[in-house]
Amino acid sequence: MDAKEHLQRESLRDLKRLSVIIEHLSPQVEEKGLTRAHLCQLVRHGLREAGINILPKEEIYSNFPYLYVNVNVMKTNVGLNVFATQVVLKQRMILPREPFLEMYAATWEIAGVGTVGTNNLTAIAESICQLIHQFSHDYLMMNPGTYFGAVSSITAPHIQAPGVPKQSVQ
Repeated sequence: MDAKEHLQRESLRDLKRLSVIIEHLSPQVEEKGLTRAHLCQLVRHGLREAGINILPKEEIYSNFPYLYVNVNVMKTNVGLNVFATQVVLKQRMILPREPFLEMYAATWEIAGVGTVGTNNLTAIAESICQLIHQFSHDYLMMNPGTYFGAVSSITAPHIQAPGVPKQSVQ
């Protein structure tokens, strides 16, 4: 593990709860079946499975850390869509200088890229599930004993997108 990964994981220690923000998707992507609501459901389910306390939607902007999920899709001329997925934990930080500045900063992040067929945009959900799995794994490594499910305290459950076949996404 390199220094950046170590610092990212350390930023998860004693994290008690967080909000989830899913970036808006283009209407063309939503028309093909990959909806923001479905991604929100998958992300919240995956975090809950790992025992991570998620704040209700009403408290999203109440100074708590938040997990930001972003999906970008670009259609190509050969019947494929190129996509980039990103999951970022943002936490409030104070810059220790005069004047003191308080802002949100990324303390943990992971991303993925891949391609899918034009009529298979819902497969992108699997990429998000894999990223949430990694976040959950890192969270549980830094907060052992917070997960009360049937799996070991450092192994997050795998989140499979319903109706999406398992595939490798790079």
